[in-house]
Amino acid sequence: MLTVRTTKVGDRLALGPSAPPQWDAVKAIGGARWEPAYQRWTVPATIPAAVALAAVAAEHDFRFSGLDELLAAAAKSAVDLPDFPGKTSGWLHQRQAYAFAIERAATMLALGMGTGKSKIAVGLCEGWWAEKVLVIAPKKATTVWPGQFAQHAAQSWNVPSGAVRGRSGKILKNPTISARLKHFTQALALTGPTAIVLNYEMLVSKLVRDWLAGVAWDVVIFDESHRIKSPGGKWSRAAMKIKAPRRLALTGTPMPHSPPDLYAQFRALDPSVYGTSFARYRQRFFRMGGFENREVVGWNDEAGHTAAFKAASFIAESKDVLDLPPTQDLPHTYVELGEDGRRHYDELHEEFITAVGDGVVTAANALTRLLREQQVTSGHLPSDTDCRRPKRATTIGTEKADALAEILGDLPYDEPVVVFARFTHDLDEIMRVALEANRIYGEISGRRDDGLTALAPRRAGKMADGVQVCGVQIAAGGEGIDLTRARYAVYYSMGFSLGQYQQSRARIHRPGQERSTMYLHILAANTIDTQVYRALKAKKQVVDAIIEEAKG
Repeated sequence: MLTVRTTKVGDRLALGPSAPPQWDAVKAIGGARWEPAYQRWTVPATIPAAVALAAVAAEHDFRFSGLDELLAAAAKSAVDLPDFPGKTSGWLHQRQAYAFAIERAATMLALGMGTGKSKIAVGLCEGWWAEKVLVIAPKKATTVWPGQFAQHAAQSWNVPSGAVRGRSGKILKNPTISARLKHFTQALALTGPTAIVLNYEMLVSKLVRDWLAGVAWDVVIFDESHRIKSPGGKWSRAAMKIKAPRRLALTGTPMPHSPPDLYAQFRALDPSVYGTSFARYRQRFFRMGGFENREVVGWNDEAGHTAAFKAASFIAESKDVLDLPPTQDLPHTYVELGEDGRRHYDELHEEFITAVGDGVVTAANALTRLLREQQVTSGHLPSDTDCRRPKRATTIGTEKADALAEILGDLPYDEPVVVFARFTHDLDEIMRVALEANRIYGEISGRRDDGLTALAPRRAGKMADGVQVCGVQIAAGGEGIDLTRARYAVYYSMGFSLGQYQQSRARIHRPGQERSTMYLHILAANTIDTQVYRALKAKKQVVDAIIEEAKG
């Protein structure tokens, strides 16, 4: 029997350097990765990977040393885990997460997209015998939570929907904050456990903050907790003041850009993890540099930072715990800007480079300049500095729209397609192209939701069955949306947020997806489009990366 030494490297198991002849079996384990510098394979240091590794060893008659601890945990997880409250028992990783969190006051469930974080959260609320639960979620996800409690909870929960009725009994189209809070107060007075679901935007209201402070919450859940990663943000500051004896943070992207993204999330979840002073936190763990000294350039205590995160979190990636079909990034579709577009773009870009060289660029004014450049690559020229007013933009090219028309023409007529975009005028072009191709268009954005279906509460947030081309604004459709009806996703234009980009990809590649998924990016050649894509793929802050490139 051949014995292969196994060592722990970060959050992975390193196999080698001596190699058994059956590496193909190791390569098939979810999350396996070849490290050429060390001439070895590594796999995630997770229970599912350890179980798979043990199966490989048994089949090929060799053993891996150092797996005893993980295998013991796997054996316990399969037999001795506590009961999981609810209508169904849950997947193994959900039961493991429940066992990890049930005795704790605060836990982050850092689980990949589609792993069923909300089911775990509902189970924990029942396991804690909670009566008053507060869920704070992105706007789109607020419509999903009532269905999650109805689908998973063993008890009957009061989860008021967003529909608020006036004195006449009619549903109010735009209820005031006071009317919403009265609606929630009435729900809390009902018999039985109650969950109140708010969106993060509501935390800005002092009226809401005061109301929250007056309720004795048993549990508070921060859904997509990376939304509060900014230490100075209004949502983040409001979230840290909400009191409850049990606290949960749910996120598939705990560090959308860099490790310091964890600080504010844990400040709201459990201040004992990283403290309550961002300055002391950064001084303790990181060496800072880069643009305006805001970029992490090195570590002071990586081991301590990682240990604190892992001690307070249940962590698993989707690929390690889910059996999903493969994904593929298709070759980019590059378009050349027309004469007017190239002239306007070059003028804007030269102004930006000059401003960077003169040292007058800040993060705020850089964003405005870069947004104008990005709009030009989509064929639109804003008539003033406010590029967020699409009705005031002038069309100067249709290169991306023409490329999208060709892509749709190459796909079967009955093949649903999701097209992500940043600007509303991009969505207008996507709709025009879809209609000209005789394809039914639906949209998920800040202005329309006809791309979604809500035939039953638990189906809220799914791509509508009849839609053939679904235009999705990245900021509106990145979270809480199930787009698995489609296997093709086209990026017409991209935002600057790595978290939103990763979330948008995961809306298609998640449980329910039975086919391999394909991603295609339409990029204007030699423009900001390629810079944004490179920064997102490298998991860098987009604006900072573009400024640094301009300096070079």
